Formats: sequence, structure tokens, C-alpha cells
Amino acid sequence: MPNPRPMKEIDYASAARLAAEFGYDQIVIIARKEGPEGGECVCHAGLTKRDALTAEAIAEMLKFHVMGWDKTDEAKELETLVRQAKKEMVEGPDGGDPQLGRKLIALPGER
Repeated sequence: MPNPRPMKEIDYASAARLAAEFGYDQIVIIARKEGPEGGECVCHAGLTKRDALTAEAIAEMLKFHVMGWDKTDEAKELETLVRQAKKEMVEGPDGGDPQLGRKLIALPGER
């Protein structure tokens, strides 16, 4: 039986609080509710900008390549940001990890 409480979107601050409470640098939350009042929510957060971009890349991959959400123009822009984030992680100021971008997410055409 579905939860009788109305759904609320999980916000960034709540995700960040959970990540901090449990000691994680990045967090991606997937929440679902079934039934006529159901829906899905995917939220992410990161300790640093780099962590937030990594969590965002993972969240975007899950939403569009696993869960089958439709891509809007906004989603297409986010995919561009994900590619930029991957490049920044590889070429970042700390020297980066040449395999990190490939380990995190493979966008269409990059496999």
C-alpha cells in the first residue's frame, strides 16, 4: 500500500545533510512513490564543487539512461556540463586521475 503522505521534492540541502551525517563526499538519492499520486525524485549533493559535479553526473546518468526520463533542453545543457566536469576532473589542479572521468560515467557515444 502506498504511503498516504503527499510527496515532497527532496532538496539539495537535505541531500547534503545526509551526506555529511553519514560521512560521504557525494550522494545521489532516488525516491519513488507508486500509485495514482506517485512519482520519482532524483536528488544529489557534494561536499565540494567537484563532488557536486560528480554526483550530478551520476544522477543525470541514472535519470536519463536507467530510469528513462525524457530529456528537456535543460537536460541537454546539463549533459554538456557533465562533459565539462569530467574534463575538469581529469585535468584538474590536483593533477586529476586520467581514468576518473571514464570510471564515473559514460555518456552516449563515449563507450
